[in-house]
Amino acid sequence: MNPTWKSTTGSEGSHGYDGVKEYDLSEEGQLFWADWLGPLYEWIPPKLDWLSTDYYNFEDLNRVENNTEIVASLVGYFIGLPSFEFVTNRNMKYIDFSDSLNRLETNQEILSRRYKPIEWRQNKLDWKPNDPFSYLDARRLELNMDLLYRHYKGNAEAIPYCGVFNCGEEVI
Repeated sequence: MNPTWKSTTGSEGSHGYDGVKEYDLSEEGQLFWADWLGPLYEWIPPKLDWLSTDYYNFEDLNRVENNTEIVASLVGYFIGLPSFEFVTNRNMKYIDFSDSLNRLETNQEILSRRYKPIEWRQNKLDWKPNDPFSYLDARRLELNMDLLYRHYKGNAEAIPYCGVFNCGEEVI
């Protein structure tokens, strides 16, 4: 199922990933229920068991960007965030450069400012051309977003909303 969502600009659209997207959670925008609930349906389980013998390809980086976008929508429910750019349309013809990795790592670092789990692995914010990318980098990118997702998803589901009735077992 591909849920319909309302963006912060108020326009209707599908939550499909068809290219570069900006998720604006600035103070001027209004966060709608579907902005953070909708992306929960699109969470892609991360690969957390990277080994030195594994190959990293465009689908893996698309998954990390997708999950970073979902975490941004959850974090934005609690605090205002700047606009982010997400690239989720990589394919075999798309080549990532160091500036793309720096953007992704910076996005993750910004998302961890409110809450940084104990297991958090420090982001590498200074990628340069020809820097080697290893399975440890892949594991860090996936693990960090998984930690934030589990934290914020659990907290977002626990918030009572205006107009919601909470029933207990008290006898009136």
